[in-house]
Amino acid sequence: MNILLNSTKKIVTNRSSEWDRWWKWIWLIAFISGLAFRARHVDEIREAYLSLEVIHRPITALLVGLALLPYILKRPLILFRGIIGLLTIFGLWRLMSTFWSIEPLWTFYRSLEFLIMVALTAVTTWSLHNIIDLQKWMNQVWLWYGFLLISIWISAIMFPEKAFLPCPGIIPYLLVGVIPHMDANGVATFGAILGVVSFTRWLITGKRIWILPMIVAFITMIIAQGRSAIGGAALGILVVLVLLRRFNLLLIIISLVVIFTIFSDFDKIVQEYYMRGQDEVLFWAFSGRKFWWQFAWENYIKENLWLGYGAFAGSRFGVLIDLKRGTTSSLLSSWIETTVDIGILGTIFLAIILITIWFFCVKIALIGSLRESVLAIEFSGVLAILTIRSFFTIEIINHSSWAFLLITGGISWLTISYKGKNKSVLS
Repeated sequence: MNILLNSTKKIVTNRSSEWDRWWKWIWLIAFISGLAFRARHVDEIREAYLSLEVIHRPITALLVGLALLPYILKRPLILFRGIIGLLTIFGLWRLMSTFWSIEPLWTFYRSLEFLIMVALTAVTTWSLHNIIDLQKWMNQVWLWYGFLLISIWISAIMFPEKAFLPCPGIIPYLLVGVIPHMDANGVATFGAILGVVSFTRWLITGKRIWILPMIVAFITMIIAQGRSAIGGAALGILVVLVLLRRFNLLLIIISLVVIFTIFSDFDKIVQEYYMRGQDEVLFWAFSGRKFWWQFAWENYIKENLWLGYGAFAGSRFGVLIDLKRGTTSSLLSSWIETTVDIGILGTIFLAIILITIWFFCVKIALIGSLRESVLAIEFSGVLAILTIRSFFTIEIINHSSWAFLLITGGISWLTISYKGKNKSVLS
């Protein structure tokens, strides 16, 4: 694995790729569309879907859509190739739910926003010139996450009273993003993703340069106290170590944990940290999420199991209003949210997409070529985080799920574009 950098330097292209000419700039616009500057109450949204705080979203979505239009009109079937095709179908089903949505215009706009990002992922994927372009795409996404992480700490320095929210746990504060707005779980997720990416690249390349960003990212994750993100990071590290066959390092980590647990109060400290000042009832109710999900099941899902109440609308304009949670934007679970919005069939289809991505990630990591395997292992580590987080947030079904879209596109490219060179991957 240490020869990764040397092997990639030998690949030289004679012409500028489409990624360098176009798509890295289009993705920059797409990244901006995912920024939030204020949490809006549902009544504000109903009064005016657009406001100054969110005006950048339709503008950037329009710009991206216009940039994609010539490519889509010329080759519309690229939207249905590979795993991206499954995500396209999922997006179209969400768009179709406009016809039975409890808030049709909102469903139409948000579903179209999501489909534009899926289309951008598809067009980018099938315009990649080689695996180096895929690496550039990966690097740009991680750099964007790094930029947001830096912005979180700059905001913490400038507005400490807003960035550090009181918390009754072992660490008395939660770190949140101020400009742009980001809750503690989002901050922790960014830290987890960047930490696992840095950890993976450190193991693969042996370069110490990755140690500092890894430490900063994990410290950010810990201060933000996003428990599912921490669990996802732990799973991501485990997946990376297994796929890299670094069983010796895995054994050392497990041994250290056991030793600390036996000869210190490490387990009690971890338990107190994870409880975050909550009693056991609230902790095992996932900070109240369980009560929301039970309410959604009894009053919404059971009443309309197959079609739901409209993508992006059923949860926000139905369940959460009844729960008097007007400033909360989701039910904090990709699976419950999808079931409420577009029915059980949509949830099953989403599960098929995730399982398919996992299957090819692991398969390519194990039997692909060196360069393919390296990328697939990195994808797998991040996918572990997103999978855990999907049960506690809408991490994989939002239009700004950049990491998930990247992994979907990257694995689609590896399984189709390289099958001629690595037939064993698809056999």
